[in-house]
Order: sequence, then C-alpha cells, then structure tokens
Amino acid sequence: MSKAVKELRSFSNEELLKKLDDLRKEQFKLNASRASGAAQQDVAKFKTVRKSIARVYTLLGEAKASLRKSTGAKKANKKPVSKKTEKPITKEASK
Repeated sequence: MSKAVKELRSFSNEELLKKLDDLRKEQFKLNASRASGAAQQDVAKFKTVRKSIARVYTLLGEAKASLRKSTGAKKANKKPVSKKTEKPITKEASK
C-alpha cells in the first residue's frame, strides 16, 4: 500500500470530500492550462491528479460499503417504474 493511500485512509469522510473538491479544482486548472497551451511541463501531473481522485472515490465507496455491512442494510435494488401504469418496466417491454 502506498504512502498516499495510507494517508488518505486516516481521513474522515468530510476530509475526503474536501480533498476530492480540491483535486477536482486542481484538475480543472490543469485542463484549462492545457487548453491554452501552457502546460507542456506538467503532463505527468494530469495522471497523478486523476489517480488521486480515483483513490478518494474508492475510499469513499469502501466506507459506504462497510457502513452498509455493519448496519445490515442492503443495496437499493429499484427497478424503473412506468409513470402511466405504475408497474415495473421489464426488458421485454422496453425493446
């Protein structure tokens, strides 16, 4: 496990969401600088920011799954419902 992941695992959910927001802003700035043609030296930074965002999303998902497991709640399994008939839409009906 990398040092970055160990550091992120010590964060609370609120801190992870704040980190995600900061990473998204940084990604936006990098994309804007790439579009203007000024980001020739920061090519590797795009990859690291994108991977960091993925790590944060993974940790948030793990936290959600562990909460669901500890409470015994099941994942929502809702089927799409037709507005007219209020019956579940089946695959055959949607073809």
